[in-house]
Amino acid sequence: MDLSRSRHNNLRMATGWYIAAFIVHNADHARRGVDATPEPVVWAGTAVAMITAVVATLVFTDHPIAARFAAIGGAAISIGVAISHLTPIATPLTDPLTVEGISALSWIAVLGEITTAMVLALVGLRLLRSEQSSGPVSHGGFRR
Repeated sequence: MDLSRSRHNNLRMATGWYIAAFIVHNADHARRGVDATPEPVVWAGTAVAMITAVVATLVFTDHPIAARFAAIGGAAISIGVAISHLTPIATPLTDPLTVEGISALSWIAVLGEITTAMVLALVGLRLLRSEQSSGPVSHGGFRR
């Protein structure tokens, strides 16, 4: 297996782990009750779901811009979820875990999504850099 194929597999694996963490985080929101989350945070989560769908589609179809979208999307999601949940003050745009009564499961779910999104960003960035240094390799219109 060549290095490029291995790096694409790493991007697929990072995407898969991120999707799993995204599902766990959202299942935790459902467990806590949607009413416990401010409406703007629900809408932000909907945007995260759309970004996740686009990144996953690009990655699993080996689209040439997959690494770029994984890097940008992963970083944006990681930062956004961190701001939303790790900010200590409740606002319409935050759902802080620092309030009383938040379980360890919620912390694990949020930190898991933040971590896997950042890993996705870093793997995407690494693949993007390796593709730029080695030049484009085309197979049926897609870089592999």
